[in-house]
Amino acid sequence: MKQALSILLLLQLAALHSSIAGMELFSWLLFAGVVAYRLKRGERLDFPLWRPGALLLLAVLISLLVNPWLKPFWFQFGFMRWIFLLYGYYWALEIVWSEVFSLRLLTLWNVMLVVAGLYAVAQCFWGVDPIRPGTQVVIFEQWGQYKGTGYFAMKATGLFSLSLTYAYSTGQSLLAVGLPSFQTRLKPWAWGARLVAMLGVFSSMSRGAWLGVVLCALIPPFAGLSMRWRVVFVGGVIAAAVAVLAYFGLDHSSVMRFDIWRAYGQMFLEHPFFGIGLLQGDLLMPDYYTQLGIVQPFVGHAHNVILQWAAGAGIFALAAYLYLAGALLLRAWRLRLYSPWGWSLFLAQVFMHFGGLTECNFFDGEVLHMTVFLWAMTLVQEKIHRGARRLVDVP
Repeated sequence: MKQALSILLLLQLAALHSSIAGMELFSWLLFAGVVAYRLKRGERLDFPLWRPGALLLLAVLISLLVNPWLKPFWFQFGFMRWIFLLYGYYWALEIVWSEVFSLRLLTLWNVMLVVAGLYAVAQCFWGVDPIRPGTQVVIFEQWGQYKGTGYFAMKATGLFSLSLTYAYSTGQSLLAVGLPSFQTRLKPWAWGARLVAMLGVFSSMSRGAWLGVVLCALIPPFAGLSMRWRVVFVGGVIAAAVAVLAYFGLDHSSVMRFDIWRAYGQMFLEHPFFGIGLLQGDLLMPDYYTQLGIVQPFVGHAHNVILQWAAGAGIFALAAYLYLAGALLLRAWRLRLYSPWGWSLFLAQVFMHFGGLTECNFFDGEVLHMTVFLWAMTLVQEKIHRGARRLVDVP
């Protein structure tokens, strides 16, 4: 049974870089398998951080019960199934984790980063998608002209269907696997895998993901600076970010976000305790645009994870999510002293949260699966190294 769980975990890892259908299939097969395995052996199912998870489930449930269902109840409450998958990943990884499994996991992880990265780079420069030949090419506005009128750059989607999905999923992945790979015999080509993956993220033309990768690359050296140089460092980063934004300017999608944030902010102010229904904001946006005097045809999610939780399910749900995410971030931060997984998992989480300032990346199915898998990795590694006192050198 352990062998079957190992295979399912590796298949899930491959799916995390390539297929939402595969993610759903393998994650639930894994969940069912690991629960059956543990119950058959009479092993206790432990639930770390169960309190914020339970509070989040309860807050979303109450939100849906006190609001009219503009979308089906199970469509919205079903989104919360990721909490169960988090524990499924955690239980399975705890059972199979060993040096042999770790090496297999890291090997496949780097291979998938290379495959997805090369595919994305090819998409960007040639503007074709062999897997989805009917997909409309999306042009990067600042650099692009339509095909046949000059050079253009496609917003690469990798093996997924959306560029932002690919950018935030792969950005987390390349950060999470970095240092652990360098601690094994994979080091000679792990740099190559990381370079290809970074080129892939760049090919997505997502400026938020670009900034997120740069920010995460700067955090480790920043942590080793004195307070004086930290101030100088932060000032330099802010100046560079302003310069980049000034160069590219604000395109239509950037300006549009301000209108979206105003609408979702008003939803939260009017429904602070239990929101308007977790995923119903897009259907209510026209009314709020009218109320605020906004002329804007676009409707959709909040383009901000915090606003989506606040407006969708209220302050209690937001508090529970922030507690859960913050606790996992803190565990990864502490883990960095004892394991190479610490820095990597910490930076991957920072990347996701940074992207969540301008995108609803946590509510994107592919990104959510990757995030939950890395959260489970954090819980497992923290448990494995609990009580450790040996510092790990970080290159």
